[in-house]
Amino acid sequence: MARLGSTGSTHLTESYVQQPETRRPRSCKRRNVQQFAIKDESKTAAAADYEVVGTAPFDIFPTYDEWIKNFMMDREPDMGPLAKYHFGHLPVWLGGNVYLNGASVCKHETDNLVVAGKSKAKVSLKSGKLTSNLKELLGDYTTGVITTQVLGSAFEPEQRFENRDGTDIIFNEDFFGNHRGTHVLPGPFAELADEIKVL
Repeated sequence: MARLGSTGSTHLTESYVQQPETRRPRSCKRRNVQQFAIKDESKTAAAADYEVVGTAPFDIFPTYDEWIKNFMMDREPDMGPLAKYHFGHLPVWLGGNVYLNGASVCKHETDNLVVAGKSKAKVSLKSGKLTSNLKELLGDYTTGVITTQVLGSAFEPEQRFENRDGTDIIFNEDFFGNHRGTHVLPGPFAELADEIKVL
């Protein structure tokens, strides 16, 4: 579960809410990953038909600190000047993503893995066995467990992300129900092997 949905990029994990502490420069050139040519290099993330693959289109969204400083938290707010912030972009948090084949990285993301070169994930399912090169691509990269605390509160209802019974969400199981531990691999599996029995 995430505030930031899939962008169609090559990231292997769902983005999760994380308070950014520092900005990281984009580490990939956007031309390396495109399956189709970018028709207009002058377009930015503000364009509805921006053609860049990855999470860089979210560069136009503020961090929480950039966004909240516009609100008059220390006094009675004057709603007129605040309208542009109420109707503008909401802040984003993202992390734990893996970027392959030159996919672009959002400047707000600090926890990620950028695999250099023209690396591609290769996944095959034959006779109930999943084979992939993900172990090779990810190396020893891990990220954190996604929980209610990490997700924070939804913007409009100002309510926590939680289970139906009100208990905290802890995404500590993988696709097969295996325990993930504290050092989580991006993607659907708790452990990676060259071959995984799925059926």
